[in-house]
Amino acid sequence: MKPISELLKDCESSDKQTKENAARALGNLGEKAATPEVVQALIKLCEDEDELFRGYAFWALGNLGEKATPEVIQVLVKLTGDQDEWVRKSATCSLGNLGGKAATPEVIQALIKLCEDEDEGIRGYAVRALGRLGGKAATPEVIQTLIKFCGDETAWVRSDATEALGNLGEKAATPEVIQVLIKLSKDKHEWVRSDAKEALKKIKLKAQQKRMKERLDGRKVNFDKIIWATPHFREE
Repeated sequence: MKPISELLKDCESSDKQTKENAARALGNLGEKAATPEVVQALIKLCEDEDELFRGYAFWALGNLGEKATPEVIQVLVKLTGDQDEWVRKSATCSLGNLGGKAATPEVIQALIKLCEDEDEGIRGYAVRALGRLGGKAATPEVIQTLIKFCGDETAWVRSDATEALGNLGEKAATPEVIQVLIKLSKDKHEWVRSDAKEALKKIKLKAQQKRMKERLDGRKVNFDKIIWATPHFREE
């Protein structure tokens, strides 16, 4: 592995293979590459004429994790509105990869907007990204958006929506969410059924953990009434 200083120089190379290798190497470094110099180089690559290099730049920025700066997030949010479908998909995926670090109101609104994209692929990426933001993104608007897309005409979008709900934590443990997931546990597609059942299990676990915490805090809240009083919610 070359030193980061050399990789940065290679990002400016006129040789495509050298440039590609440098961008890929920086992406593989993940948070280790989260220096101002690297971030600026990757942001610059996001504007490259070659979509391959732009793709590596998106991917590398998405791998920065907790080290992602507000500037990185802002760049990715801006690119979710790009006219190029592939750019929108890549930026959306990168935001999801940043997890809770990217769970800002601006990001959430951008992803909710993308959930309405005419392209089913982008809708799926946006739904999945909302789930990957985790509990920090579990606002009523996000939950309602995911519930809506549990009824999408495209099976894999429904599957992504169920998985996303399962990743939001105890805030998603509402009767409405549970009823939707129960319905999807009987979907005609096996993988949708499987994802719905897994999401129900996650929500049940999170609700139980929340109930235990409330008890330990001296505020007994019976989350069983939310989970088990809902008709048909039983593990098969």
